Formats: sequence, C-alpha cells, structure tokens
Amino acid sequence: MKCRICTLIFLFSGILFQNAKAQKGDMSIHLDLGYGFPSGSESIISHQNGTYSESPFSFGTGSNIALAGSYMLSDHLGVGLDLNEMIGRSFNLVTEYVNNFTQTSTSAYSGNLFAVTPDLILSANADKINFYGRFGVVVGLPSVTVKTTWSGQFVQPGTNIDLYTGGVAIGVYAAFGVQYPITDHLKLSAELFDRDLTYRPTTYKNTQAFDGASKTADRTLSTSGGSQTDLTTPMTFGSIGLKIGISYSLMH
Repeated sequence: MKCRICTLIFLFSGILFQNAKAQKGDMSIHLDLGYGFPSGSESIISHQNGTYSESPFSFGTGSNIALAGSYMLSDHLGVGLDLNEMIGRSFNLVTEYVNNFTQTSTSAYSGNLFAVTPDLILSANADKINFYGRFGVVVGLPSVTVKTTWSGQFVQPGTNIDLYTGGVAIGVYAAFGVQYPITDHLKLSAELFDRDLTYRPTTYKNTQAFDGASKTADRTLSTSGGSQTDLTTPMTFGSIGLKIGISYSLMH
C-alpha cells in the first residue's frame, strides 16, 4: 500500500504547480458512485470435482456510494470529509467431501462497510481539466456475513447464516482524480482510489440456523481465549477501484 501511495504522490507532484485560477475558500459537496476490486495478498481456495481453485479475495470488493464535503484552504491545498457505504460482493467457498457418497458445502462470504474518511486534498487547480489527489485516514464500521448451505446425500437442509460485527477498523486511503467543469458550480470527476483496511470483529451472532430454530449462542471474540471459536481473525477490506461523481461548488 505504501508503494502505491508514493506512486500517486509522484504522479501528482509533476502537475501540481501549473497555472491556475484562484480557488482558496471554495467549499463543495460531492456525490460519488464506484466499484472496488480485491487488493492485497488474500485468496480463497475452493475444492470441487477433484480440483482445487484459487482466486483473489477481499471483503472490500463491491459497490461504493459516497457523500463528501471539501474546503480549500489555499489555491492548492484543502481538507475534506468522506462518508462512504460499501456493499460487498459475495464470494463462494465450495468444499467437496467424497467418501461412499458426495457432500458439498457452499459458504457465501460478503462484507459491508460504512467508513468515515477525513482527508487532505492537493489540487492542481487548472481552469479546465483539473487534476487532484486525496490522502486520508479511514475509520470504518465493517461487518461480515457468511451463508452456508449443503448439497448431496444425507445433508442438513436449509441455510445457516453467521454475522460478524463489532469493533472499529482503521486504515488509509489514497486517490488520484480528474475534474471537468460543466457549469460554474457543477463538475464531473473520475477518481482512482486505493483503500487499505483490515478488520477484527469482536462479536459473533448466528442469525439463522439450518433448521430455522436451534441457533448457536452469541459469542464475544478476542485475540486469545479458551476455545478456537472464540478467536477473532483479521479480515481484509482492501480494495482498488474507480469512482465517478459530480460535485457542486458553493462558491460564486
């Protein structure tokens, strides 16, 4: 992640101090929509039909919608606050057990994240196509849902749903984008972003059992405990993606 942030800063530094119009004091609100792809070294391994398969995996993969505000302290430097909701894509972990008969377990993992990101904004402040960078700290409230079903002979029918919540995740955010003015107040933007975030849940809840009745008791999770089921494990929410948005300037 550090190397990627350094790359964004290097790319941006070459275009920052070009001819610009006055921007100091500008206050704007922004609405962004985007999608994030897996980032990091995590992977998920499935076993089906005698074959193992591996694919990149992150709970931070999915659709993003963000509402943000910004204020320019000078022509090139500003501050912002970003409120982002990430709706995670589901990843299936398929495990096949073969003995005298075949049974297959399918667990669908998905994450959700509400994040608040205060950030520092660097702007080239050009008249037409304007380049900018954003660098901030992510304060996230994630959750992870696991839905498990079985297929094959002599298996438990129904769906088991586990929910992992609790705790706050702290990470970093970096972005490089371009803006194009539509009117004196409206601007279109496109932004490449990189969010690095790892989460350790503190609470386990079985929201639905296979039979719909006999739920597992809630548990508090920690980094040490008398049982392996009481342990919390790191869950990556890292993602790299693209956001498209529109901003409205309160200046003028």
